[in-house]
Amino acid sequence: MRMRPFQLACILGLILVLFSTQTAHAHEHITIGDYELVIGWLEEPPIAGQKNAIVISITEQGSGAGLAEEDAASLEITVSYGGQSKVLTLEPLSNDSPGEFMTPLLPTVPGEYTVILGGQLGDTTVEAEVHVEEVQPAEVLQFPILESSPQMTNVGIGDWLTWLAVLLGLAGVVLGIMAHRKAG
Repeated sequence: MRMRPFQLACILGLILVLFSTQTAHAHEHITIGDYELVIGWLEEPPIAGQKNAIVISITEQGSGAGLAEEDAASLEITVSYGGQSKVLTLEPLSNDSPGEFMTPLLPTVPGEYTVILGGQLGDTTVEAEVHVEEVQPAEVLQFPILESSPQMTNVGIGDWLTWLAVLLGLAGVVLGIMAHRKAG
């Protein structure tokens, strides 16, 4: 059986669509010992210049129960970007969500940040690096876009006229004083 050009084009189009999808980073899942960790941003998409937080959900495999705060107390969190790193303090996300923790962060530059985990979870040694969702530039969400205009960046004609009037007034005062001295 011979394929018609239209059928061939449809099949090729379907193959291209299936294999051209990109996966989103969102939250990363990792397993360390008996623990399942889910790491990501509190607010997504993360935007440069907007306050955010790294969130970490920790559950024990098998039980599905969230890890108690005291069991995660020795977990060390460091965020790295462009050769710089910052140690962050882990705190509970809320009292109603055991096993969920956060660490506030203000990402100042767009790009990919790395979360470095170290220390202990219970009796398990933790050493892991996770790349969280890429921080986007503020332009991604800004609307309307602020464009530079003569009114915003330059002094307008009204401002020039005001300064010219002030200058002429001062010149008049100086000339008046000089004339008064000559006459007197």
